[in-house]
Amino acid sequence: ADLHSRDLAWISDFVVQQVAMTLRPMMEQLQETDAAAEYAQLLAQRLGAEVSEVRGDVERANRCLTILRQGLGAQGESRCLLQRGLESAVRSVERLDDETEGLLALLRGVEESVGRQEAEARALRAGQEGLAERAAAGASAL
Repeated sequence: ADLHSRDLAWISDFVVQQVAMTLRPMMEQLQETDAAAEYAQLLAQRLGAEVSEVRGDVERANRCLTILRQGLGAQGESRCLLQRGLESAVRSVERLDDETEGLLALLRGVEESVGRQEAEARALRAGQEGLAERAAAGASAL
């Protein structure tokens, strides 16, 4: 009976060690995915700030257009302000586009990482089931 309980304890320890070894890479990937998600959130916040800046630039450009239409103020000055506002809006839109592309690339990487983790989880589950079957067969043989 003592030999039987020692064998069961050894099998149990072995199964726990195998599960821990197979889970380690998945946990590391989960940490990487978490860091990538935090970075994506930071980029999304920056994107929001850029969108606000673009809105402000467009509003300024609209005000200048209104002034020009109504003929108020010096036309040359308004035109200069309008041109500067539009140039600023174009730069902001270009930055927004670059950051959007970066965010999309990051999200694609996160999506691929999650896919790999799913595949590893399925493989781990299949391995655990096989290990459990072998352990049960070994225990019943004892």
